[in-house]
Amino acid sequence: MPAPLDGVRVLDLTWGMPGAVATMMLADYGAEVIHVDRPGGDPADRAGATRTWDRGKRRLALDLTAEHDHRRLLELAAGADVVLVGLASDDVAHLGVGPDDVAALNPDVVYAALSGFGRRDRRATPGLDALVAAELGAMVAVTAHHRDGPVFLGHPAIAYSTALVAVAGILAALRARILTGRGEVLDVSLLDGVLAQFTMNWWTEKDVSFLASRRLDGQLDLGRTRMIVRRYRCRDGKLIQIHTGAAGAFGRLMKVLGLEDRISPTTGPVEAACPLTDDDIEIIERLPEVFATRTSSEWLDDIWRNEIAGLPENEPAVVFDDDQVRHNGLVRVVDDPQEGAIEVVAPPIKLSRTPAVATSTATDDDAVIGWRSPGLGPGGGASLARGPLEGVRVVELATFFASPYANRFLRDLGADVIKIEPTSGDPMRSLPDPFEGASRGKRAIALDLKAAETRPVVEGLLRRADVVQHNFRPGVAERLGVDDASVRRLNPEVVYCYAPGYGSDGPKSRLQSFAPLHSGFVGIHSEASGEGNPPMQTFGNEDYYNGQLNAVGMLLALVHKARTGEGQYVECAQLSSSVFVTSHWYRVGGERRSSLPHLDHDQFGWSAYARIYQCLEGYVCVYCMSDRHQAALRRVVFGDDAVAVDASGDQLVYEFYGRPAAEWVDALRAAGVPCAEVAERSWLLEYLVDDDVVAAGRATRFDHPEHGPVSAIGRIVQLESYPALEPVRAPALGEHSREILTELGVTDDEVDRLVRAGLVRVAD
Repeated sequence: MPAPLDGVRVLDLTWGMPGAVATMMLADYGAEVIHVDRPGGDPADRAGATRTWDRGKRRLALDLTAEHDHRRLLELAAGADVVLVGLASDDVAHLGVGPDDVAALNPDVVYAALSGFGRRDRRATPGLDALVAAELGAMVAVTAHHRDGPVFLGHPAIAYSTALVAVAGILAALRARILTGRGEVLDVSLLDGVLAQFTMNWWTEKDVSFLASRRLDGQLDLGRTRMIVRRYRCRDGKLIQIHTGAAGAFGRLMKVLGLEDRISPTTGPVEAACPLTDDDIEIIERLPEVFATRTSSEWLDDIWRNEIAGLPENEPAVVFDDDQVRHNGLVRVVDDPQEGAIEVVAPPIKLSRTPAVATSTATDDDAVIGWRSPGLGPGGGASLARGPLEGVRVVELATFFASPYANRFLRDLGADVIKIEPTSGDPMRSLPDPFEGASRGKRAIALDLKAAETRPVVEGLLRRADVVQHNFRPGVAERLGVDDASVRRLNPEVVYCYAPGYGSDGPKSRLQSFAPLHSGFVGIHSEASGEGNPPMQTFGNEDYYNGQLNAVGMLLALVHKARTGEGQYVECAQLSSSVFVTSHWYRVGGERRSSLPHLDHDQFGWSAYARIYQCLEGYVCVYCMSDRHQAALRRVVFGDDAVAVDASGDQLVYEFYGRPAAEWVDALRAAGVPCAEVAERSWLLEYLVDDDVVAAGRATRFDHPEHGPVSAIGRIVQLESYPALEPVRAPALGEHSREILTELGVTDDEVDRLVRAGLVRVAD
């Protein structure tokens, strides 16, 4: 079976992690990728990355200052379907590889520009993920273990998120090209990668927000809510995480712990709506003593048996040996030219008709020339005014955040997303800004899926769908008659996407799944905490990752369907997406290794030249990508004595205390050192209300019927041929029930009957 991107040719002119991860994904799903190496190697350290992210690619070394090699570069651009460029703007202009230059050679090319803050942004901060994190305040989104102040992000969330934004945009543009015959310019920035991890937040005049405060230990403080989202150390010294977000899970946990008679009883039908008393809080604060009485395996056995979400905290790559990870096929052995057989993270998305291809590490290929795409499919003729997914209808049966978030991407790209909810509503509606972040622009119908009277409505929606998506636990879709086999009998060529917690089957498939448990399980919390520290939550959330990857999975299937007319089954579990964002880890002979450095104990950085420094006023982040940058930093700080400087950086720490951060930034930038002053508060409020940002579509404003004027993050994937859609909010419960039923041919009298019977809900 061919991969979905079979025959697609990609020219990679990027450096660093976002471009490497994006092109790895394209290669994993069938694209022929040529990465152009620079003389002397990539400015980013790619030595380890060739074992993980560069697999399946062809590498071509070109001296772009030489006329012959420059001509070869342009020949490759002329024959590519996709060109990714991550060069500085001056280099793009000098080499003649800007979007207009490439389009002149190749009019139907999909051109993706990777940058720090967007193609047209002219700020001085270099487009490096650590510096973008510093400038935008992402470094204060987490709490340090031993000190106040910002934290260097040990987990590369921004780079992974940006790569996923790039892949989603490229796939959407490829689908549009198949239908219209036109090329596209995609503007991808690290800023977009940050935005994609922030959509649970909005701004209102009422300051309404679900976001919980943090305790001094960095864990969530949910006040008097009957919800526990914490980690506990057990008798064997191991940490486990607990999440009681499922209905009744708090009470079940109290019973497992032997505390059901000491906690006040709930007084209403919704457990979480009954606040804890002062005595309850005192008992909850003593839970560490209770968990210390038994081993982690003993607790987890009881927790899982009683339908409570819980997982152990692990070091990165330890889960390579987990039974569910192995069952999902998330570890692959490849041959490395230096190390031999190594274990790496495998492609996370399952496609029934067009699976990922099995590839080894990158190969050098100096013979590539005369490259020409064989074409993508029928092509030409269609007109897509509202976006590259115009005409695509998505039926969403999903709840909570991760799975619906995937469909928010599809809606912003032009799809008509119909959200089917129970008459009680999606549980995420109790958290208005996360619900908004996942559901803006969708149409909503509320009905009883279990009732025989509503079955014709459900089947009518399924017959008309291009995509059907849900995240029910295994077995639920079958009981409701909306599983893949049932839907395919109604609609044989549908794209059916399943986003389970652990997988559709396997040893852990029926466990409860809630964020951030998977992040701790796969080692992200440990990676973010710094050497020798206990695990901690960090910037980068598994719900966001899972939404982004499921969007990519559906887009891969839609590209294939545009080329062939075939639909297929797509699956990407939350566990799979969490493992995927540890793909910088690999194993050699059982030894765990990373393509990235390790965060230091105090969480200031990776080394003396990639870290945060505290200054007389504020903090500065430096991110030296070459020996030249390091030498320039030493000259600025030490003058002519730079050669004799202690390479450990202790002297640098002392010297940076001597001047304000703003002065250091001016001096370092004048010497060509990549750096940024670290924002010590979140940038998001100012960003969301900025008129220029709203005009560009990266933020949006609307009036909410309950919360008043709202500013929220807008479209994340920026395609220049398609302006952002009009500002629109998430739907009220049942807001479009009557409209959708009318489209299906249901009469007003029948709608009224279903409403009176409580089988359909219509918004006031």
